[in-house]
Parts: sequence; C-alpha cells; structure tokens
Amino acid sequence: YQRRVHGEVESSRPSIMMLARCTALSNPLLSGSRVSATLIRMRPMSSQGAKDWVGLQNDQDFWKKNEKLSRPVSGHMFIYKWPLPAIMSVFHRGTGTVLSLGVSAVSLTLLLGGHDLSFYIQFVQSLGIPSPIVFGGKMLLTWPFAYHMSNGIRHLVWDTGRSLEVPQLYKTGYAVLAVATAISAAVACL
Repeated sequence: YQRRVHGEVESSRPSIMMLARCTALSNPLLSGSRVSATLIRMRPMSSQGAKDWVGLQNDQDFWKKNEKLSRPVSGHMFIYKWPLPAIMSVFHRGTGTVLSLGVSAVSLTLLLGGHDLSFYIQFVQSLGIPSPIVFGGKMLLTWPFAYHMSNGIRHLVWDTGRSLEVPQLYKTGYAVLAVATAISAAVACL
C-alpha cells in the first residue's frame, strides 16, 4: 500500500478517508452532524505513519503471523455449538432440496423407465430384503416428508406471530421432531 515517488514514500490509503469526507459533506443529513465534523478534522496518514503499518508484508503468511501473535481464531460454524433452531433450519432446507430432487428423479424414472410403479414395487419385493431393513428404508424415505411438512406447519404458526420466544422455539422444535418420527413410523408400518 506504499509507493515511492521521487524518493518519497506516499501512502495510497487516504483515498478511503477522502471518500468518507466527500460523502459526509455532500449528504444533507450528515452535513451539520458530529459525524461530518469528525471526518473533516481527520487527516490522512502521513508517510511517517506508513512506516508503522502492521499488516502483512510480502513474505508473511496470514496464519503463521496470527499464530505468532497468539491471536484467537475468528468464530466460524465449526467451533460453536449450534442451537436447535439453527439445526432445524438447516434440516428444513436440506429436506426441501432432497425432496425436490427425489420427486423429480422418481417422476423421470416413471415417465422414461418404460414400466409402471407396480413393476418397481414387485422388483424390490423379489429381492427378499428382511423386514427390519425394509422398515428402516421406509423410515428413511418417509421421514423427510413428515419432517418438512411438520416444520412447515411450525413456520406457518410463526407467520402469525406466535411461538417466537426462545423457550417456545425449543418446545415446538422437539414437538416437530417427535411428530415427524411418529408419522414416519406409522407410514413405514403400512
């Protein structure tokens, strides 16, 4: 961010400050405010201040520098414990995507496969798969439907302005999981 012109160091960073000053001066809402007065008093960094630059130099690595300075790692999704509403939001989006892709795949298979649905059902039955595995497979197929429908009803309740407090979010979240599992188990028993 520094350049030498005729042997003197110039800093290219003041352009942001100049932009902020011009914006504050030209904005009628800010023209008489403390923000405007503060920006006008601020001066661009001198060439002496540019020597104090603490950013990365060309030969430094970002992670090594932060480790050497014992800086903490910035927060990201893998170091925090996710709350139930966040997990359910991700699952709701995921089940919606999986259902869309699944329904499309089944529709295309039935349309272009050359056979009707009973052919595929008889084929699966002819494989002789044990009952517990069939039950588990049915649960895997029906749970996303049941969950997405139950959580969708929960969202409709939220749209009315109800059940938006944190304790209620958790109660309704656990209720959605229980209802989805019960519906899925009931359908899998058929």
